[in-house]
Amino acid sequence: MEKMNAIVVRAGEKPLYVKEITFKDIQRYCGGYVEAVSSMPDSFGAVAFCDEEGKLTQKRPNRGIYWKGELQDVICGTFCVVNDNEDEPLSAEQISMIMDYYKYPEVFLKMGGQLVGIPDVRISKERLKEWQVSR
Repeated sequence: MEKMNAIVVRAGEKPLYVKEITFKDIQRYCGGYVEAVSSMPDSFGAVAFCDEEGKLTQKRPNRGIYWKGELQDVICGTFCVVNDNEDEPLSAEQISMIMDYYKYPEVFLKMGGQLVGIPDVRISKERLKEWQVSR
């Protein structure tokens, strides 16, 4: 497969832009067979690939999947984001939006019977307010 660009998101870390990556590289980053997941707004024009057995193999929870502000699911383990049009690289605008969307690692807690994602406690109060507004 031809090389493309991607954003790699590891649990507990800021996203990393990778200029050239192949599908096999994505599988290596994710740790095995991958599946496509819709983890961000459709307007981003991108798709995320994660380990299809990330939860079963108890990989570390990484980022939440939200729908209308509600946490729907959690991606476990590293995932890679690429353009949803495989013939095109991520544009500068897409890279900026995706890097911003995933800039804060999340931790997950069960509260009142619901799973809740919150920003990593190591961020400042100012960043916490910014994060809450962006969700």
